[in-house]
Parts: sequence; C-alpha cells; structure tokens
Amino acid sequence: MTTLAEDFKERPVLTILLLVWVANFSVMWLISATRSRWATHTPDSIHTYPIRYKGSVTYYFHPVLGAYLEVGFWVMIGGLAVLFVVEWLRQKSKKKRSDA
Repeated sequence: MTTLAEDFKERPVLTILLLVWVANFSVMWLISATRSRWATHTPDSIHTYPIRYKGSVTYYFHPVLGAYLEVGFWVMIGGLAVLFVVEWLRQKSKKKRSDA
C-alpha cells in the first residue's frame, strides 16, 4: 500500500483530480445530510431553489447551494470519467515507454 505522498510523486495529476473529486463529494454529502440547516420546507426571499428528495419532500435552498447540489452531481460523474481517462492515458504512455 502506498502513501498519498508516494502516489502524488508517481501520478500528480491523478492524485490532484482524485482529491478534488473526494472534496466535492464530501461537501455535497454534508450539505445534503444537514439540509435542514441549509434549507426550508417553504420558499422565502432567500431560499428559492427547490430540490425534491425521496418521499416527495421538497426543500428550498439558497440558489447558489441548490445549483451546486444539482450540478455537482453531474460534475462528479464527469470528474470520475476524467479520472479514468487520465489513468488510462498514463498507463498507455507508461506501456509505450516500456516497449521502446
């Protein structure tokens, strides 16, 4: 098992992307898990962004947080795809160098 420092030396781009992905996931999870602190059940002048949760419960978030939660999911999926592509390209170039 390698440490984060060893991984960073071997593949810095992948490590940075992975850390950003984990940070994004953590912030999204924390906002969703503590949504009663960030949102209301009825819209008001500040909380105008509706997000429907399981059980048809709608919470109204501040527009910035609401957009972050909705767009952040797709950013996480795209970020995961980027992680796979970066690692695939790294493995491909590593194999090419070892063949030469």
